Amino acid sequence: MKKCSFCDYVSSRQYNLDRHIYTRHSDNKENKQEQKVKREQMLSSEGTNVIPKGTNVIIGGTNVIPDTESLEIYKCEHCYKDFSSKKGYRLHQSRCKSICESLECQYCHKCFTQRSNKSRHEKHCEVRHKQIILSTENGINENQGMTTIHNTTNNIQINNNQQININLLTYPHNGEQTKDFDFVRNHITGKEIKKMFEGKPEIGFSRYIYSIFDRPENRIVQKTHPNNNYSKVHIGDGKWSFELDDDVYTVITHFLTCAALQSTEEHKQFIRTMEKNIRTYLDDVNTQNDENDNYARAMQRVRLIIINLTSKWKQEGLIQN
Repeated sequence: MKKCSFCDYVSSRQYNLDRHIYTRHSDNKENKQEQKVKREQMLSSEGTNVIPKGTNVIIGGTNVIPDTESLEIYKCEHCYKDFSSKKGYRLHQSRCKSICESLECQYCHKCFTQRSNKSRHEKHCEVRHKQIILSTENGINENQGMTTIHNTTNNIQINNNQQININLLTYPHNGEQTKDFDFVRNHITGKEIKKMFEGKPEIGFSRYIYSIFDRPENRIVQKTHPNNNYSKVHIGDGKWSFELDDDVYTVITHFLTCAALQSTEEHKQFIRTMEKNIRTYLDDVNTQNDENDNYARAMQRVRLIIINLTSKWKQEGLIQN
């Protein structure tokens, strides 16, 4: 079992531990410094350089103490964030939006004094931002009365006679090992997170999943019937592929759980009283142990939600048969 160096979290899988550290401890400098001090004290205790479990390296009869500077902080050169692990730092590089302050809008770079004001502003600023970019590159389609979706794009109506096209995300072709995939989730505010998770965490997670798929960009999975064992996934460039449910919902559940953990971390001030229960449940789901009831039931919920949503999207004319 692999144990987190900052808390009691344990996992048998390295990428679960990496994800846990990235979402829970990546911005906690104080914890990092405290861990470093504890390690140095452990090394110098009783005047010996002995690390538990024989981690000392002996060279020529001399104990060589592991370099405590391995606990260094990785600072992003383009924004305000820093990370405790090189893996988390590298993952961030592909997503960095060059925001200098934590309360800065990622689209227009206006700064705010409160996170709630920033979140509310970004929901509207994102639409305006995409409208400006897409109107420049593709032009805005006018006088189209009905919303339709054709493979790669979703048309979202801005007013009575204007629409913008938003590209669908691509299903993670490398499954859980894909490093740069993330659902679009900046439309979910802290107050909405709090409302979702009031009650049982599993019900809150289901509400969160529905909220994720409110964004057209995230609708990369379709399933038409509960009795078949396959689903259709968007693989990019307007192409769809049929994949086995056992593979699809392992991957989708993993990334939905990661998204929920990151969202709750970003808005933890709203859920402070119930944060522990939520994170315990989400970590439990993300163990990906088929003998774990929470994981097995979460997989079933995700599958049923996709079936319900696919039927709804068809009835509303949002996807083709």
